[in-house]
Amino acid sequence: AQHPQQFRRYSAYLLSDYIHLLQSGSVTTDAKAAIQKGAFAVLNICTEFEHAQLYRVLDANGKMLFKALHSEYLREYKFTGKV
Repeated sequence: AQHPQQFRRYSAYLLSDYIHLLQSGSVTTDAKAAIQKGAFAVLNICTEFEHAQLYRVLDANGKMLFKALHSEYLREYKFTGKV
């Protein structure tokens, strides 16, 4: 039960690295699909504090990528209770 809480402090850094990797353009679509599942899992343990922390360090392109990633996370990954 404590693992997500302990891991949360590193989540903004992991997501920042993932977004910078996407910005570099050196990621194939297969690799992106595989890594994206992990990014969704990291987003799942984040709170608004980590989102704000990440948003502060990203440039304009990074913010756009993060918004797209977060909206896809909400649409595809996050449990909403609807079937």
